[in-house]
Amino acid sequence: RALQIFPHYQGTCCPITVLTDTSSKISNLAPSKKSDPSFRVTNMPNGIFPPFYLLANVDIWVKNDDLPQTLADMQKEKYYMRYGRPHWGALEKQRTVRAVDVRLLAMAKILGGSLHAFESGVFTADMSLAILGVRLCIDVAPQSRLSHDLVAQHMRAMYFISPDRDSAITGYFSEPVLVEAAAYLTNFNSAFERTNRWKILLEALVGSLRNGIVDAGFRGELTGRILLLLAWDICCLENTFKSSLEHTGCIFLSAVPLVQFLETLLHLDEAQKRTLNERFGKPEGKAWVRCSHFIKLNYAPNN
Repeated sequence: RALQIFPHYQGTCCPITVLTDTSSKISNLAPSKKSDPSFRVTNMPNGIFPPFYLLANVDIWVKNDDLPQTLADMQKEKYYMRYGRPHWGALEKQRTVRAVDVRLLAMAKILGGSLHAFESGVFTADMSLAILGVRLCIDVAPQSRLSHDLVAQHMRAMYFISPDRDSAITGYFSEPVLVEAAAYLTNFNSAFERTNRWKILLEALVGSLRNGIVDAGFRGELTGRILLLLAWDICCLENTFKSSLEHTGCIFLSAVPLVQFLETLLHLDEAQKRTLNERFGKPEGKAWVRCSHFIKLNYAPNN
């Protein structure tokens, strides 16, 4: 209908429309050449336009002259909501939206648009992989249906689309808001009561690993990330008071003492705990851990 009212010009002038919405699958908006129903795609000499992807709109609210200086700063909404997609930073700038409401919005986005699954406690396999994917940074096969579905409905980002549109490389940005939301979906129910959905989520992940849809890593790196996140969740929950659950939007982005984290992860004996406390547990030189993801670094970060 829109094309019918466009003015028609002589020569080569013609309107161009760019669709950037993700409410439908990539294959629906831009099917591969062999699946495109348009007669012009297969008969016009220029073929179809190359796909659009990687829109550069991440971390646009981060200010170089106002960066977080301490671990406590990164627990404040004015800092952690600036990272990731611009929508979170725009909500923070309104000053009228509570952090817990932003977390609920992010939870609904991860689940496909509503909180019905969170309230019922029944997650589909796609929802489970979306929750885990935000924190585990799982690699999904580029030519799988899951790769397209996670982008269309579960906040996964598009990194690359092949020219023939048959495969798509996708992933999750490092977004603190989504990390907090995914961790909350894993560890709490709709009544703000602690629960443990790791078993449900991991069953969906194991099924995808066996089917070759998700990559476990060359040396089983995915297992290491899972163990680290399990220990991280336990520490964050131990340090959280139930009375604050309904009022804070930052539970799993808080810093955790290094000794507490290592004790939870490795079940240290008394001698090991005493040695670590002497080195890292003193008030004047206490060591802390804070993370959104546990990822192996393949290069030395700069300053």
